Amino acid sequence: ITTHHVNFTHLKRAGFKTRYVDHSGYIHTYAISQPTVKVEATLHVSDTALMKAATIVALMLKNSPNDVFLGLSKSHGVGIFSKSDGPTVYPEFAQNADTPQCRGICTGSCRHTCTGDGRKYSELAGIANSRAVVLDDNLLCNSHDPYGHKENILVHEFGHVVKFYMPSHYQQRINYVYNYAKTHSVWYSTYAMSNADEYWAEATSSFFMTITRPRTTGPAGGMNLYAAFFHFFALALA
Repeated sequence: ITTHHVNFTHLKRAGFKTRYVDHSGYIHTYAISQPTVKVEATLHVSDTALMKAATIVALMLKNSPNDVFLGLSKSHGVGIFSKSDGPTVYPEFAQNADTPQCRGICTGSCRHTCTGDGRKYSELAGIANSRAVVLDDNLLCNSHDPYGHKENILVHEFGHVVKFYMPSHYQQRINYVYNYAKTHSVWYSTYAMSNADEYWAEATSSFFMTITRPRTTGPAGGMNLYAAFFHFFALALA
């Protein structure tokens, strides 16, 4: 799920702990002069969850093209939150926070607190714009994981950020592959086929083998189960 980019410089910043991932995949505990992708967590999130998030980002990016990594270094990276925090603890999503007046309401002046399909932003396990934010329970794959150990939402949401910040010629290739797949019904008509952004995010999850949901009803539309998918992924980046 994605939201529009916003100007959040006027908002107060909560307390976060930070790791910095460089292009080699090394994880730093302090800012360095070279380009990095920032991975943050609220103070309610364990160091284990923060390190796991940084490790996933490192593994996703260490073999990425230089221009893709440099673009991502200009993003706001990743944020991990606890259930008590909610995703709107991060300033990029603060404008979507629920209020007592909007509790259970998604219309009128409360529309900004809900997704297009009627879910409260404050209750989501993951969302992305200039930053990908993810619930720690999903990342830790514990008994409170709302996805039941069937999908790593960090990989999906960070996939959105990768697409937002990659050079336009990569984006154009992804859009071409999405339109081809949609026109020719390459995959099942599920969430992945709703638009090019979700196609890429589900393709990213499938490529990194972090989704095991059913092919006909799961969001990836079968990409996660068919080896033929790798042909289309390669076509996007060729």
